[in-house]
Amino acid sequence: MLAPVDDAACSPAMASPHPTRPAHARHAVTAGALDDGSLAADAPLSAAYAYCQRITREIARTFYYGSLFLPAEKRRAAWALYAFCRIADDIADECDLYPDPLANLRHWRHALLDAYAGRPRGPVMRAWADTLTRYPIPPQPALELLRGVEMDIAGASFATFDDLRLYCYRVAGTVGLLMAPVLGYRDESAETTQAALAAAVDLGIAMQLTNILRDLAEDAARGRVYLPTDELSAFGYARADLERGAITPAFFQLMRYQIARAEQYYARGLRGVRLLDPDARLAIALSGSLYRAILRGIARRPQDVFTRRVHLSAPAKLALLPGAWARTRLGALE
Repeated sequence: MLAPVDDAACSPAMASPHPTRPAHARHAVTAGALDDGSLAADAPLSAAYAYCQRITREIARTFYYGSLFLPAEKRRAAWALYAFCRIADDIADECDLYPDPLANLRHWRHALLDAYAGRPRGPVMRAWADTLTRYPIPPQPALELLRGVEMDIAGASFATFDDLRLYCYRVAGTVGLLMAPVLGYRDESAETTQAALAAAVDLGIAMQLTNILRDLAEDAARGRVYLPTDELSAFGYARADLERGAITPAFFQLMRYQIARAEQYYARGLRGVRLLDPDARLAIALSGSLYRAILRGIARRPQDVFTRRVHLSAPAKLALLPGAWARTRLGALE
């Protein structure tokens, strides 16, 4: 799964109190992505996929590591899907790369629809269009993802978890729906397909909830609070407490509640791995396990979200590989 979209520092609603921030150095790799002439018309298709690979490798290190365990054709498709989603995210988030996010998002939506119509423009959409000739990826989840990005641009807030879940579905659950046809299913029955798609959505939501918890401080500094308002109130932890990084008993209780819910989504999502083609199971089990390990790192020291971005070291990622491989063999994925 890809690292899902997160916040919208470019949001017009936030523009006045929260000044434009420079693009993160890693995200500069998407600069020029909306330039339809950025890849020569006669350039080989391999150049389009190489561009998508570079975006994935430089920005989504956890996802990229997991993708390496897919067969070559599925791996390239995963990079194309990630690049599409990442550029949509950057349109909302990287203000100096995409200074007019609503106009840029409309451009990206049109480029997507043109790719489905057989008129791809630019490297990402050339790779996407080629992927469409190999896998039956429906357009609706991609369009829903763009609606989720619009929610960020508009400065969405979330009164309840139902509101937050809709957002998580749009920006992350849809990624699972896009990836599922690429990964393939262990059989062609309608029952297997529906169960695999439901699990893919749950795994995407789990990963998005992890991102939200990991980025609490960074998002709050930009005026973005993704945790539901009613849950903040129920635990007696005010938005002002979050914005100033208050570490209180209420904070720990709130975090335990959020982490437990994310764990439930991981449990349901990872159970779906056994429904995938055998050649895709390890990559997805590993990607899910890597993100779940980040969540568990937050669970060990919730206060760290105020001082650093919790991540896994390269040795920690490698250490998870044998367990993920064993679980895919034994079918014990939960």
